[in-house]
Amino acid sequence: LPHTNQFRFLDKAAIITPEDQVKPDGSAANPWKLCTMQQVEEVKCVTRVIPIWASGIIYHPIVQMHTYVVFQALQSNRHFGKSNFQIPASSYIVFLMITFTLWIPIYDRILVPFLEKVTRKEGGITILQRMGIGIGLSLLTM
Repeated sequence: LPHTNQFRFLDKAAIITPEDQVKPDGSAANPWKLCTMQQVEEVKCVTRVIPIWASGIIYHPIVQMHTYVVFQALQSNRHFGKSNFQIPASSYIVFLMITFTLWIPIYDRILVPFLEKVTRKEGGITILQRMGIGIGLSLLTM
């Protein structure tokens, strides 16, 4: 990996100090005290991924919402009116799909043209902004 200037404070792990012992082949006698530049750059790569990983942790419960719908339906009164007819718990996911089916045309035909007028950009807002707003709204619904 090529050297990067981001997270330069991690480069100190590869600096040989007087108390570090080095083997004749150039490797560290104690790898916990002295690292190679390759190891430092690998740690930098992992550190750059942490924000993406953290947002995935937040998003995981949102993805699992489909299972919660069935669980909540099992705990609720599913009888339709005063009749003996009981709505199956697994069919509650249909309500979620109906919501998506109604929302997509509203978003595509009303919200996007409005955002295009406001921002004066094609598509209204960027995909990254859409993702951020979506994750934020999902967190609000939790």
